Amino acid sequence: MTDLSPIRTIPNNYTHYSPLDSTRKEIRLLHILPADSDDGPLVVALVRTTLADCPEYRALSYCWGNLEDTKTVRTAHANFEITSNLYAALKSFRRSWEGIDFLWADMLCINQGDVEERSGQVGIMKSIYTIANSVSVWLGDDEE
Repeated sequence: MTDLSPIRTIPNNYTHYSPLDSTRKEIRLLHILPADSDDGPLVVALVRTTLADCPEYRALSYCWGNLEDTKTVRTAHANFEITSNLYAALKSFRRSWEGIDFLWADMLCINQGDVEERSGQVGIMKSIYTIANSVSVWLGDDEE
């Protein structure tokens, strides 16, 4: 039986995302820009690359969490709403980069407003995680 339920995403404006070339296996990586303090705004830069020519990066595995519980991240072109869980992960990585400047996280690196791109990126997700220099699993903030 086919699942006809709509894909749930956070409404964002993806007009500045130029289409990825699926024949070249293009992906987007994000670079978290430094802040003056831990409470500073979360600002990221998105970079297009191919799986064959990409720089070292860390892939992030995480639970999106509650789509109603969002925080704002800034890019060069727009503000994006992301889940609080991803926001906490990105802030944590900003504090401790450990030498890898780029990160792949599906909520920002895939144009969630483009069904064709989403499907294509899901099709190469195994390669995205395999080629990454490391994979981090985010289980959430430490409550203690």
